[in-house]
Amino acid sequence: GRTRVRARAVIPGWHSYNPWSGVAYLGERPRGDWLFAQTGVLRSPFEWASPDGPEGAGSWARRCSYTRHGAPLLLTEWMVDLDPLALLTSPDTATLPPHETA
Repeated sequence: GRTRVRARAVIPGWHSYNPWSGVAYLGERPRGDWLFAQTGVLRSPFEWASPDGPEGAGSWARRCSYTRHGAPLLLTEWMVDLDPLALLTSPDTATLPPHETA
């Protein structure tokens, strides 16, 4: 019952013909499920950080960008009370999508 992951996606150069425009029609569907189902996507390597300050204690953040047909989607995730090594070695496709890395 506790939020453990918060995510924010940013799509620069948004317009109705952007390759990521399907995001606008997801409603309550999880963005990750939709993102990992897309084809022709390249993912950059993850960048990791441990946020400073009391609200960052015991948490980790990571970010990467996904590129589809030349258009980027920037994804930042903040994970609370999670072990980053477990994330790196997890077979869970929702954590480590099967996309090619750039």
